Amino acid sequence: MCSKIINNMNVTEISKHTVHYLETDEEDWNFYTRYSADNWSVRMGESDEPVYDNETIAELEAAFQKWVGENES
Repeated sequence: MCSKIINNMNVTEISKHTVHYLETDEEDWNFYTRYSADNWSVRMGESDEPVYDNETIAELEAAFQKWVGENES
């Protein structure tokens, strides 16, 4: 059934995006994915969960920008 749908599907557009994977020194949840400055997820076990808390997002983004400034200049 799925192959029938895919055979009839046409790609209408493709976008390319940069995604960053971060590992931190936190004890519990230390793997994050940055899709954009205000779009983050955290690895919890085997699933990625969105980060909703604006304060946490701001802290993650600040740490990300600090690391980029120190390591990619």
